[in-house]
Amino acid sequence: MFSFNRSYILLIIFLLLAQAGLDFFISHTAVYPILSNIIVALMLYAILKTFWRAKPIVAGVVALLLATAIEIMPHLHFADPIVLWNNLIMISTGNSFLTTVLPYATGILLALMTERAIRQAATPATPNKLR
Repeated sequence: MFSFNRSYILLIIFLLLAQAGLDFFISHTAVYPILSNIIVALMLYAILKTFWRAKPIVAGVVALLLATAIEIMPHLHFADPIVLWNNLIMISTGNSFLTTVLPYATGILLALMTERAIRQAATPATPNKLR
């Protein structure tokens, strides 16, 4: 179940460099957070796949849940249940929540589509038999 995959480490390094380049070269307030969240989702997926031999869809769902949980945590106040309930309602209906979770979902979908394309390219095609 647990393993070490060197190719995902290279992907993480590439994504860290892409994030650094994004920090240096893009300052647009609408584009930067979206691209940054997509890269973060890709990095979470790559980190999971580096150390955990799971099906891509399982790793994608876990990465999306982790990203969403990390996004929700700063908004929660655990000391007061009424404040917690109001914050959950605010988070689930808020515009900020959607603009962060949708890029996370886009990043995970991009990772899953890339993983599928790589696996299909790696498996030899079987010729169709004519009847």
